[in-house]
Amino acid sequence: MGVRASREAPRQRVGLLELRDWVTEQVEERYNQGLVDVLAALVSAFRVLVRVENVCVEIGEILYVSVDEDGKQNRPSKDFQAAKPHLDAIVHTIEAYGKEFPSSLDQSSVSSMVKGLHEVLATVSKSGKSLSDLYLKSSGEKIGQLMDILQMFKSELGVAVKEAEAVCEEHKLVLKEMFRIKMRVLEGWDVALDEFQMLRETSKIRVDYEQTLQRYNHCKEETLESFEDSMYDESLLLKEHTSELTAKMDTMLAPFIRISHNIKGKGKIGGPSLTDDELALIRKYTIVLSEPDLYPRIEANGSSLEDFLEALFLMGIAGGVGMHESAAKQSGFSKKSQIILAQALDNFNADELRSCYTKWRELHLRREAIGKDERFVEKDMRVQRGSAMWLEAAKEMDRISKEWQRVAPIHIRCLENFGKYQMSVCCKCQEELGIAVELEMPEEVLVEYEQEVKDR
Repeated sequence: MGVRASREAPRQRVGLLELRDWVTEQVEERYNQGLVDVLAALVSAFRVLVRVENVCVEIGEILYVSVDEDGKQNRPSKDFQAAKPHLDAIVHTIEAYGKEFPSSLDQSSVSSMVKGLHEVLATVSKSGKSLSDLYLKSSGEKIGQLMDILQMFKSELGVAVKEAEAVCEEHKLVLKEMFRIKMRVLEGWDVALDEFQMLRETSKIRVDYEQTLQRYNHCKEETLESFEDSMYDESLLLKEHTSELTAKMDTMLAPFIRISHNIKGKGKIGGPSLTDDELALIRKYTIVLSEPDLYPRIEANGSSLEDFLEALFLMGIAGGVGMHESAAKQSGFSKKSQIILAQALDNFNADELRSCYTKWRELHLRREAIGKDERFVEKDMRVQRGSAMWLEAAKEMDRISKEWQRVAPIHIRCLENFGKYQMSVCCKCQEELGIAVELEMPEEVLVEYEQEVKDR
């Protein structure tokens, strides 16, 4: 019994969240006459209920105050207390029925309203009879008139209920058709809403991901731009070359550094053939070798590279290298240290170390000079600040990337499902309502969905 869409059917945009109300409105407009008759019948019955309620309230107000033989007023009166449960039953039942009056009419809501009318009628009849059976001392002409009016309204209510039931039965097929159309067009709507809620959460993560990516790229570009400076480039190049030379010298001096750590703080270094000055030189450079800033200290405070090299060879003498076993034992070096020291001296190339150190010192001095330049200091501060921001952005990028990877499959699935549901609603609206509909995603995720459609 669906209505086929014409070729000139208007195209309407409907939001997902507004779909149910929109479908209800369209169905009610299409079957307006049938709904008008049903609504008129229900409203007619409801008007009678309002009159019944007003009469009950008026009866209660009159009975509330009584006057005894001495002219004294009693509040509340005994008559009121006796009648109150029956009056309350009628009033409360009518008010509850009015609160349940539906915002839209369909087969289910109309059937519920008709059933409710029968229940209200039963309550009015039962409580009305109980009121009539009461012997009210304060009953007067006014109370009698109101009781008669209540009985009359009860009869009118019975007629109104029968008429409402008849009208609803007459339009039963229309109501069923309205219900069928709504159910078919709105099929899957609840599921679509649930997926929209998930999509809203995943879209927030997607937005965070894109914003973090932009911030990361911005920090990266700014940092890399800071590096594009001849002076800064030279400093970085010098740092790289000095690091290479440092690593090479570290390898050459590794055995001596190890031995210096072993003998540091172990007391006097022996050596029968060494003068006090020579022993002092060994102790001096033993300390230098055990410090992390080794190379800047080799020629510090009047020292020289040649003194350093001499100390290395004197260390061999002090360690008893090449001596008789008895003399070697007096050196204070362990046998293992003596072996290491002997191998180190055999493999040591003083000219190679001299060449490396000379190059290192030249590059080191040039780098120090650049580091004292105000332009470099300012540039370096910008680079350090930019690098810190880049690192922070990289950490945040790593976190949000993992979060996005976790929810991306859900996000894509929800977008795909909405596309399918969108097509389904469009087809059903064409078939049932004759309207070409474009179902829209809520604004907060609409852009994301439109971009996804373009990318397909």
